[in-house]
Amino acid sequence: MNAQTRKIYLCGPTLHSQIHIGNARSLVVFDEIVRKSPSAFYVRNITDVDDKILAKSGGTDPAQWVRENTLDQYRKDCAFLGLLPPTQEPFASDFIPEMVDLIQRLPTIERKDGLYFDTSKDAGYGSLSNRTSREPFCVWKYAPDDQWGWETEIGRGRPGWHTECAAMIRSIFNGQMIDLHGGGSDLKFPHHENEVAQCRCAQGHALAREWLHVGTVHMDGEKMSKSIGNVLTVEAISQDFDTETVREALLMTKPTKPFSMSLARLQEAEKRVSRRENQVAAA
Repeated sequence: MNAQTRKIYLCGPTLHSQIHIGNARSLVVFDEIVRKSPSAFYVRNITDVDDKILAKSGGTDPAQWVRENTLDQYRKDCAFLGLLPPTQEPFASDFIPEMVDLIQRLPTIERKDGLYFDTSKDAGYGSLSNRTSREPFCVWKYAPDDQWGWETEIGRGRPGWHTECAAMIRSIFNGQMIDLHGGGSDLKFPHHENEVAQCRCAQGHALAREWLHVGTVHMDGEKMSKSIGNVLTVEAISQDFDTETVREALLMTKPTKPFSMSLARLQEAEKRVSRRENQVAAA
């Protein structure tokens, strides 16, 4: 990786279930950026360790559960969305030693349930999201013998979510500042704020030169929620619309702005794609 390479990292999905149209927007937006950056070194991770996955796995290996239950559909969804493969696609579970090494370099507070990052030791905490909250956050969750966990020098357990990406970025990019980092706007706080704090304390410099937080996608004016049954998965939308139409619908609004997905929007996207194809054919 030379100095001219554009280093890009996207927080990929947590595969406790199928990805939805909101996840797809970040994936497609960053795919467009990478297509315009031929020298990009693009990393898009997969989170296969978290409490929701652990609950679904019945307390067994969460990473194995992902590979057996949700990974294949995610691959199909990425193919449907027309995504270029990233340069690297790390799984969180493959970077446990790197996470432990990172945690050992951080100011931590030990509590009964794990190790917590001491935000009071980071003078810049809150600068990314403009939040004033300084609540310590968990970087390593202890696991008793009857629960799934990794045996490590900092105790038996599993990583806190905010530590996963920070450690993967530090390892893959050799501690260098990356050029562009992003994900959904809902990740700005606390996830990205906490990533930045860990990087500052472990490496002494900023994590990224530029950030892109992609706006949320609602459904017919309402926030997508499993409780009201309006979560639109990529698999479901692929049954009725083609790749170009879905990509167009996701890209019709400025990436940082939220929008509402609807049948009318998809129909408008279909018309745009058709007009563009006709113009190319007539040229």
